[in-house]
Amino acid sequence: MDKFEQAVAETTPDVINEWNDSENCIEWYRGSNTATGTFCQKRMINKIRKYAEQYPDLFQIVSEGPRSIVAHFPVSSIRIVHATPRELSEEEKERARERLEMYRESKRLEAELSEQESQIENEDDE
Repeated sequence: MDKFEQAVAETTPDVINEWNDSENCIEWYRGSNTATGTFCQKRMINKIRKYAEQYPDLFQIVSEGPRSIVAHFPVSSIRIVHATPRELSEEEKERARERLEMYRESKRLEAELSEQESQIENEDDE
């Protein structure tokens, strides 16, 4: 275990509680296969917990505080992606609006049908 991993392993929840709870940080040494991440976003905390459960040999939770988590995970799992905004023509926007309206109508009809079926079942039970 290198010095960095040793320092993180010695981190206690009391120390985590004092950290700025709006910081997310991932760090690793060049040439290392393991990264250490500190996350405060609920979305990232849940993702780390899920991966630690699914892949315990790759994702290890080192410490957890009330609003943050510290974990070790493979450097190969780190991705930086830039999503380019998609420009839609007016025709594409109109088709998307129509699809959304059709979807909403189908969901409304499904809910009505389900409600009617429930009422029929309740009447049969009486």
